[in-house]
Amino acid sequence: MAETSSVATAAATIAFFGATGGCTAATLAAALRAGHRVSALARTPSKLADLLVKDHAVPLATVQANLTIVAGDVRDAQAVKKTLTAPTADPAASVPADIIMSGVGSTGTLRANLVHPVALKDPTLCADTAATILAALADFASAAQPTTPTTTTTTNTKKPLFIVISSTGTTHTARDVPAPLIPLYRWILANPHVDKRRMEDAVVAAFASSSSSPSSSLIDSFSVVQPTLLSNDKKGAAKVRAGWLPAAGAPHVQPHSAQRVGPAVGYSVGRADVGEWVFENIVRGDGRWLNGCVSLTY
Repeated sequence: MAETSSVATAAATIAFFGATGGCTAATLAAALRAGHRVSALARTPSKLADLLVKDHAVPLATVQANLTIVAGDVRDAQAVKKTLTAPTADPAASVPADIIMSGVGSTGTLRANLVHPVALKDPTLCADTAATILAALADFASAAQPTTPTTTTTTNTKKPLFIVISSTGTTHTARDVPAPLIPLYRWILANPHVDKRRMEDAVVAAFASSSSSPSSSLIDSFSVVQPTLLSNDKKGAAKVRAGWLPAAGAPHVQPHSAQRVGPAVGYSVGRADVGEWVFENIVRGDGRWLNGCVSLTY
């Protein structure tokens, strides 16, 4: 397969899920500052707006002009559909955004279990979000199909880039964590990572099916972003090291000529720096980080 290219342009529309999370909020803020029309699904819209203005220094006028916040839950199909179409020029046309980014994640709690000491409060949140988004895209694709062999349609059938925030330690193709952290990942984080893997598998499967049958495709491309242990450090996106690995189950993709093939192994990386790196290198990058797993660390 030939090298991939980014679908982003200066006018690319973007739909965000889990937008109050540190990584996703930073990407959202960068997109707003760059002039993109965006949407975000949030249970409390005022919380997201305040976060962008106060913590990310996005001008209130920019938020009001270029961001549509949809109130709702990621398992609500109608709210997800509205979020996907909100940033487009004609939401009534059921045309999804150019780029979809999901950074949802559940918080963990300690429990008296020596095998799996950490449990998620919502153990299927990531996978359910991916499934709801893909189901909405399937509905859009179905609506775009002619009802009879002679029927024509002018509906835009573009397919989006789907970006998801996952974690190192979920891949099976190469070791992407430092050796001293392996016990932590295999014991403490094993249970939380189950949901991340299911999310990854759903996105990769959607891309694999689109490659084998382009007429029934749901997404144009994907990127599974796998940061190592997240912190609140802010060293700048230029300090982030990145590595790329093919995703298990995905069709073979020829690595970009300027790409580092193999995981970037490290101990931590800042949430804000991850978000800004994603914007600069995936949202408006040259395509080298698409259709695979991208590990990020300092």
